[in-house]
Amino acid sequence: MFGNWLGRLRAGILAAAVGCVMAGPACACVGARPLAMGGAFVGVADDANATYWNPAGLVRLRGTSVASMHTSANRDDINYQEYLAVGIPTGPSAAVGFSWIRYNLSLAGSGGGSGLFRARQFGTGLTDQEDWYWLSLAYGIAPDTSVGVSMKYVSDSIPGLDTDMAVDVGVFHEMSSKWAFGLLVQDFNEPALRGAGAGERLTWARNWRPGFSWRPRRGTILSTEIYDATDNADCRSLRIGYEKWIASKLALRAGYYGIGAKANRALTFGIGLVTPKPPSTGLDVAVMIGDINTVLTSVTTKF
Repeated sequence: MFGNWLGRLRAGILAAAVGCVMAGPACACVGARPLAMGGAFVGVADDANATYWNPAGLVRLRGTSVASMHTSANRDDINYQEYLAVGIPTGPSAAVGFSWIRYNLSLAGSGGGSGLFRARQFGTGLTDQEDWYWLSLAYGIAPDTSVGVSMKYVSDSIPGLDTDMAVDVGVFHEMSSKWAFGLLVQDFNEPALRGAGAGERLTWARNWRPGFSWRPRRGTILSTEIYDATDNADCRSLRIGYEKWIASKLALRAGYYGIGAKANRALTFGIGLVTPKPPSTGLDVAVMIGDINTVLTSVTTKF
């Protein structure tokens, strides 16, 4: 009996901490390339990273694209620590994607928002490891417009906790050869976290994320995105990014993550190196400096 009571108490404290994180600022996302561009990627979404950032962008793939990410430094600052994604065209206007994210929530650590700080004060010493599995589908409804959906299953390491399947919805529209608009509605169905003890039910907030990209010339991208545009989670902020390819083999990237956010603001920088012959393999490195201090590396292969 005591063991069951202790388990419910630990789960309840964890759920309260997760609830604060749900309502607090984001702790970065996935992919060294998108994060080097300040996390302003919803309106770009032109590689396998689209499985997370905007599934509608998968129809823009010209072949199979595989992307991975490893959080290389200050892993307590980034909850998204490991990541793998695959995007596969299935027709002239359709694509499918698969991805996996390992999400770590250290309740005894120092990063991640007020919820984690309160849990650390309780001295729980808990670490919650989640594995997120995604299936993404995209379809072109017009020559310049596509829609997409991602369905996420969450496997939680804490016994007794269960998360509803989450659904993300995306739209991508090319307004011209230079301008594009993207929209991601993250957690569209507002999935619930259950089994938190004492009948508590916590819900992930629906997150509207519109973004634009501008390509003034070949190999150059300027992008912007509003995170939590409707302020449902009280963490609305602006992100901006820049990418410049030099001699088609080297990319320079920079951005700002979290303009106007209450926390988790960072300057971002990065480089990308690509092999000249197919299959094209790239190494991307991102550095975030500010409230978030970390280094991320990605390998992206296009077949």
